[in-house]
Amino acid sequence: MAGERASDGGEEGSDMVEPPDAQKQGRPAPSDVPEFASAEFAAVYEYLHTSERGLSSEDAHDRLALYGPNALPSESESRILKFLSFLWNPLSWAMEVAFLMAVVLTDAVDAFLILFLLLLNACIGYYEEHSSGEAVKALQAQLEAQCTVRRDNQWTELPARDLVPGDIVKLHIGGVVPADCKMLPGDSMSVDESSLTGESLPVKKCTGDELKSGCMVKVGGCDAVVFATGSNTYFGKAAKLVQGTEGSGHFQKGRFSSFFFLRPFFGEPHLCIVFPRPMNRHCHNDGILSLSFTHHLDTAVLKRIGYGCIVLIVIFVVLELIVQFGVRRKPCTGVLEGQCTSLSNTLVLIVGGIPVAMPTVLSVTMAIGAAYLAKEKALVTRLTAIEELAGMDVLCSDKTGTLTLNELSVTEPIPLAEGITPEEVLRVAVLASQSEFHDPMDHAILNANPTLTEATNGSYTLYHFTPFDPVSKRTVARVAETGGGETKQFRACKGAPWVILDQSSNKDVVAAGYEHIEALGAKGYRALGVCKSENLDGEDTWITLGLIPLFDPPRVDTEETIRRATELGIRVKMITGDHLTIAKETCRMLKMGDNVLAGSALIETSEKDRFALCESTDGFAGVFPEHKYEIVKILQQKQGSVQHVVGMTGDGVNDAPALAKADIGIAVADATDAARGASDIVLLSPGLGVIINAIIASRKIFQRMRNYAIYSIASTVRIVLTFGLLTLIFDYMFPTLVIAIMAILNDGAVLTISKDAVKPSPTPDHWNLRRIFFTSFALGLWNTAASLLLFCLVQYTLVFQVFSMPVLDHAQLRGLIYLHCSISGQITIFATRAVPGYFWQTRPSKLLLAAFFVAQIIASAVGGVGFFYYPMDGETDFAGCGWSYVIFAWLYSVAWFMAMGPYKNLAHGIGTRLFEHGEEEMRPEGPRTRSHPVYGRVGGFFHFNLRNVWPSLRVADHSVQEVSSRGEDVPRTSFEELPRPPPPRNSLDVVPV
Repeated sequence: MAGERASDGGEEGSDMVEPPDAQKQGRPAPSDVPEFASAEFAAVYEYLHTSERGLSSEDAHDRLALYGPNALPSESESRILKFLSFLWNPLSWAMEVAFLMAVVLTDAVDAFLILFLLLLNACIGYYEEHSSGEAVKALQAQLEAQCTVRRDNQWTELPARDLVPGDIVKLHIGGVVPADCKMLPGDSMSVDESSLTGESLPVKKCTGDELKSGCMVKVGGCDAVVFATGSNTYFGKAAKLVQGTEGSGHFQKGRFSSFFFLRPFFGEPHLCIVFPRPMNRHCHNDGILSLSFTHHLDTAVLKRIGYGCIVLIVIFVVLELIVQFGVRRKPCTGVLEGQCTSLSNTLVLIVGGIPVAMPTVLSVTMAIGAAYLAKEKALVTRLTAIEELAGMDVLCSDKTGTLTLNELSVTEPIPLAEGITPEEVLRVAVLASQSEFHDPMDHAILNANPTLTEATNGSYTLYHFTPFDPVSKRTVARVAETGGGETKQFRACKGAPWVILDQSSNKDVVAAGYEHIEALGAKGYRALGVCKSENLDGEDTWITLGLIPLFDPPRVDTEETIRRATELGIRVKMITGDHLTIAKETCRMLKMGDNVLAGSALIETSEKDRFALCESTDGFAGVFPEHKYEIVKILQQKQGSVQHVVGMTGDGVNDAPALAKADIGIAVADATDAARGASDIVLLSPGLGVIINAIIASRKIFQRMRNYAIYSIASTVRIVLTFGLLTLIFDYMFPTLVIAIMAILNDGAVLTISKDAVKPSPTPDHWNLRRIFFTSFALGLWNTAASLLLFCLVQYTLVFQVFSMPVLDHAQLRGLIYLHCSISGQITIFATRAVPGYFWQTRPSKLLLAAFFVAQIIASAVGGVGFFYYPMDGETDFAGCGWSYVIFAWLYSVAWFMAMGPYKNLAHGIGTRLFEHGEEEMRPEGPRTRSHPVYGRVGGFFHFNLRNVWPSLRVADHSVQEVSSRGEDVPRTSFEELPRPPPPRNSLDVVPV
């Protein structure tokens, strides 16, 4: 039976959206040039030299050479544009303005150092991105889109890029339409065409309808003949039309219009991982090539930090200009060196205060984290999910395949109808199973008794098969004994036991059936209902035969994984479509609690009480896809000061809507295309254990980013206040040269924080920017006070002469202040690594320690020896303070650092009390972008995107809508347009017209 399928007409579907009229879907072709979408099967078969038996491997090889791979052409990578993108963000703009000011003031040395600082950060970011991307690239081969193709009259799995016109493909629920196809005779099915049209509702497709590349099969399945691949598909033509109407000016508009910090590294944070691919010069904001600049959590945080630093710098620059030009009457006498020190001094604040390394540090931190997760078999499809994973406090998990092994074992069937044997129950279940759909339950049934399965398949002919879908929760086969003729056909059905019992016509077995279900569930067994009908039509003629017990044991590591998740402050909730009794028993076995409710309880509860219900329960059972989506949505709602960051795991098409809705969608190993495409993280190893590793890694990444954020804000505050107040109060200015050197040394050393050793937080992490700003400002004030005190001690007292130390002039004092600012500024990173706490509680990495000492040894040489009174303008001369003062600067800086611990903890405690609830919700606004599941983003300057491999359910690409808005139609593929393939080498494969 498995190898033979009788030809038969399809059944009509149900509550799906009917496709629009053919005339509305595209411009009609001339009558003498038929289109594949509207042509008869015989004409299609004849033109493509194919049949329902598909192609031979030799013919497919010849056609692959003729038509090319099933992919869209991409442009070569522009490494120059990629590198320059690291210089395009507001922080870099501020430094570039400083560079231009130095050029205008003919200060060649300062201009060179500022340019060197910019290029240093860009080079490091570019190098680290490429290096981290290689770790992900190694796993790319595992993610190539696959499809089921009939080659050499056998069904086989092949890469989607190897498809050619004339191939016969099998489409199943949760799968992707890999190329433009024509649906062969069979049941109607529903597909999600949102990737092309934006239509959110599934569209009904029947025999002979066109199936466009990139659509998702939502319900049902079918065989289809491929008639267009790659650029000849509907998707490819739409892309060509969009590209043909865009000019190069849209690249700047699209690439640079949105903010800001992570874009140089990530491209567009919502759709990239870390492996670079060619970027496009024809992007636009709302078409298929757009990178859809959605507002993400990380860019929101970085915008506030960056703007906060810039605002502080602008305030002091304006104050300096007012005081120097307006109060002290010190105008510029020219643009040559030394003729405009008042204006030149503002460069000190800009160069020293701008955290120009921030985009590089944070992007490198995220890139290294993503590469590490890839090694741990967790691939990140949206880098901002790493941050959100660190803050996840609720994890909704599917049961089958995630908490359990999804390795079903069949025990003795339980007959319910009179005169039915266990063997008969299993035989009917075998008839209602098909191995080609790769369903675990079908696999278990077919392998329960191989002898019976072989005998059954050899004795019956399959006329029609309706695969499982999450709505009907059953499979139906129309079969007949071989040689018995169509008059002896009957229907075999298996599915969820309550579905089978509810449709049963022999009501006397229903009560006993439910008793058996409860008894089996109490032992952890699932039940599969089996029924048959001699009537080929109607739903009131089913006769329930019995139940088949199935056991799906929990994974050996699941209980430990859940315990570790609880210790990390994450509550795991089970959401399953299985029976309530089974769900309760599984929760009991895994020690997840036994407060499990039926999915119907959600509907029966009033809307205002649903949040409390979802938060308090340990799980839901017997749920439908819409229930999962609703549960995630409810848990995401803000209730007072409570707002959960919700993760969702799943593997099937029924999980896809909830995965897309969750803050972090996690597709487990062996998930369907639909689940993977809707997810932010894809696991390549089974079980939840890898999720725990990913959570710990994400919290370490978050700690590194938070530590650097506190440090960078504190450094900006310290530099701006110290040098700004020295100028405003004492008219004491510094050369830009030494500040640029300080920035280069400090930034170069602090870049190593991306690989620092940190302890993950024991509780979920969240950005509390008000508290971060408060703590950082307090640390900046602490270091400013230390510097101003040192200045006053040296300038206005003789305390150092008591210890026989020399008197310093203004130029030498600049050397001392420079050295103290350099040491005390960078040593603050060791304090920010432990907030709250003390620096000795967390040992830094050897790399960070080495970078600190190397940078400060160089700074000590600069401060101790100086530049021999350069620039000799009388106002900003810089000289060495001498080695005795170098030693004092180290001791003084370390003493203030040691005393910083209690002060820092006090400031953090006050900030916590003042800003206990942190920021308002900073979830990504708007939909998350998707790309074509097989072809990826068309052309384009973009990064490697896992959505090039799987589709997502986040949002439609708007290529067709974009073209339609211009009054254009995407032309259908006609016989004339597609070169006719050569006749097959095996003439038996041709179906005559």
